[in-house]
Amino acid sequence: MLATLGDADHGDAISIATGWIVPAGVLFVPIIDWALASGGYGFSAYSVVGIGIAYGALSCVHQLQLQSATAVLFTLYRAFLFSVVAAFNADVFGPMTVGRISGILYTTTAAFIGLQPLLTRVAQGPLDGDYMPVNAGLTVLAACLLPIVWWISSVSPTIMTRKTGEPQDGDEDEDDEADEDKDRGEHPYDLERGTGTLISTTHGSGRADGVQIQAGHGNGKTMGAHAHAKRLFDSPERKA
Repeated sequence: MLATLGDADHGDAISIATGWIVPAGVLFVPIIDWALASGGYGFSAYSVVGIGIAYGALSCVHQLQLQSATAVLFTLYRAFLFSVVAAFNADVFGPMTVGRISGILYTTTAAFIGLQPLLTRVAQGPLDGDYMPVNAGLTVLAACLLPIVWWISSVSPTIMTRKTGEPQDGDEDEDDEADEDKDRGEHPYDLERGTGTLISTTHGSGRADGVQIQAGHGNGKTMGAHAHAKRLFDSPERKA
């Protein structure tokens, strides 16, 4: 496309600038982080689509110098897109399934990569090097994502308004339960090899009157919990 616009007559200046601009996506990390943390997934999704439309629109303009701005928008769009997708998958689907979800996503989209050589041949052949119709078609496809994002936001408003770093549903309840257990004297207990959990200790007149042990079944070391309980009952504090 740049060659068609006469970049060679200017020493390929725009091509060289683009080569430096595209790898600089890391510079947009603060903006992306702010969007995810402040605006949530819905706002970030609209931002990705909007930037993609702006990038596509600029690529349709037959003006060589303007293509530097196109390269900047493409760099922001690319970094924003992959960051939002990765954050959304990890947050919504969780670490146990994020690999499978990402694999399905990228494998599905990879099927469309085969269209790129075909579109390039069309632009360089029948269109006589004019990429504007191809870019315009891709921009229209990007615009079609807006109602899809709106529909997802309507169906799942809780997810789309969630911000990165916010606790998910149930996390706050688990924290409250942990605080209540602490107030009742129930303490998390982990043996040296992780074989049991100390459920509660009951105190009366400064003496440990009871210890209840929930033995774990991991690694076949349930007896470790009972041995520890025996040490607690036989301790000097217990006999005092």
